[in-house]
Amino acid sequence: MAEEKDILGPNELKSCQEWLDSWGPSGSPTWNDETGVSIPVTKTQFQKLLNTVEHWKQRAAKHGCDTENGDPDCG
Repeated sequence: MAEEKDILGPNELKSCQEWLDSWGPSGSPTWNDETGVSIPVTKTQFQKLLNTVEHWKQRAAKHGCDTENGDPDCG
């Protein structure tokens, strides 16, 4: 059995971004479900989290690090 890492994989990150995109227009801080109930989740903070992941992956790729499987020697 393969060791499972305690991180989000590429498919999970894509799913998170798609979910976030479904919340409505950029800049709206919360999400409303189909009944109109507001879900108190800070949309902008969640987007910043996903942007941070992408930023570090791009930075690591510039160094030649393995951005999909992780690279313990990546500085």
